[in-house]
Amino acid sequence: MRTIKVKLPFSKQTGVEERKSKLIMWINALLNNSKINVIEELHYSTGSYIVVENTRIYQR
Repeated sequence: MRTIKVKLPFSKQTGVEERKSKLIMWINALLNNSKINVIEELHYSTGSYIVVENTRIYQR
């Protein structure tokens, strides 16, 4: 499993749903649409971040 944090800047007028969709879009691109568990999500005035853990097990 891998834990990833994505942090993006946003303007104050950007809604939470739009912020979340852009964060998820980046997570999906980074993890090749793997199934994820959201560990933490925070939206503040000028940005947002999300921490996810994918459920795919990597073989070494």
